[in-house]
Amino acid sequence: MAERSGRVVSIDNRRIARLAKLAGAPDDKAAGAELHVRTGDLVERGQQLCTVHADAPGELAYAFDYTDANRDIFVLADS
Repeated sequence: MAERSGRVVSIDNRRIARLAKLAGAPDDKAAGAELHVRTGDLVERGQQLCTVHADAPGELAYAFDYTDANRDIFVLADS
């Protein structure tokens, strides 16, 4: 979720790939990260930026822990 309103100026693709891997991708074909925004998009505070899919609760927990520790996967600038 967006912690504030603004424009998406960058998305760290390496960290998105790591997030998907922690969720179980590519071994689990249903696992991964689904992005809801692109660079340049305007977002509102609280808007969902991506959805993480995982089959196992433990993998989902790993992915959420990773996002908590890496809050700058999506970088926003004032719009």
